[in-house]
Amino acid sequence: MHNVLSPSNLLTRRFHPCETYQTDKAGSEEPDGCVEKYEAGKLVQFRFTAPRGFNGVHRLEVLQKGAKETELRHTIERNTEDTALLSWPILVRPLHNALVEDALTLVEEHLDLEKHVKYWSVYVRVLRWIVSGGKSGRQSFS
Repeated sequence: MHNVLSPSNLLTRRFHPCETYQTDKAGSEEPDGCVEKYEAGKLVQFRFTAPRGFNGVHRLEVLQKGAKETELRHTIERNTEDTALLSWPILVRPLHNALVEDALTLVEEHLDLEKHVKYWSVYVRVLRWIVSGGKSGRQSFS
């Protein structure tokens, strides 16, 4: 079984190691964050680099709770300022929560556990459609 927290499973082209992070010189599509810490099978931590006004980290940890029990902990430690004070509750939090729920469903699937799919609300579907310029795909799991 390969590592659920490996960069190849969690990271997209929008996240890079912080030590090699640099803003795109052409100014197009700035990454959302960088990988600040990574411990195989235990932890991945991202540092926010965008959008403006989000300062802090986002972390996923695998915690051993006993011989046969494991907890996957999701933590956001951040403060907001400027326009993020409005964009967090109206836009970012609903989209983020939907993303986390999808990720947890994929973890359950990866571990051959019963999937607990939380379907996107109408609000999240509309936000995804607006943010993507009408190109948002449907929620899907294999």
